[in-house]
Amino acid sequence: MSNLEEQVGSMIQSDKGCVECAIFNNFVEYWHFVKYLSKPQRDIIFENLSINERIKIEKSYNIGGWEDLFMRDTLDVFVDRVKKKFNYNLLSLKARVLSGKSVYIPGSLWDYVLHATKDFDPKHKSYILGGIKGIVCKHNKDVVVLLRDGHKE
Repeated sequence: MSNLEEQVGSMIQSDKGCVECAIFNNFVEYWHFVKYLSKPQRDIIFENLSINERIKIEKSYNIGGWEDLFMRDTLDVFVDRVKKKFNYNLLSLKARVLSGKSVYIPGSLWDYVLHATKDFDPKHKSYILGGIKGIVCKHNKDVVVLLRDGHKE
């Protein structure tokens, strides 16, 4: 047996007498081989796996907390993009607000952040927005005041 055959997977005899090739035993093995491929390429590989193997990989993905890791990475990229575009560090702003300080930011920045994160699951969005709220400044409608969630205006 060649190294490639050993890496690709083990042969499993099903109870119907069919031979099924298990290429990946879990999400970690799958990700090891596909992480450098584009999303469409990964999708093609995944869709061409047997239904049992897809179920096994999805179960491993969910149990292993991989979604949280990928979402945190996505949010970190977003925070970096905001820093580059607006010159504001969202995590620093959040820390200042949670420490009890009011923070004034451009309304365009707040609109951008809310729009860009609108489809994120609240548990993931809380990484950058948890515990804070934005209120349009009474004296300048182009400015938003960031306050602790629950803080009285």
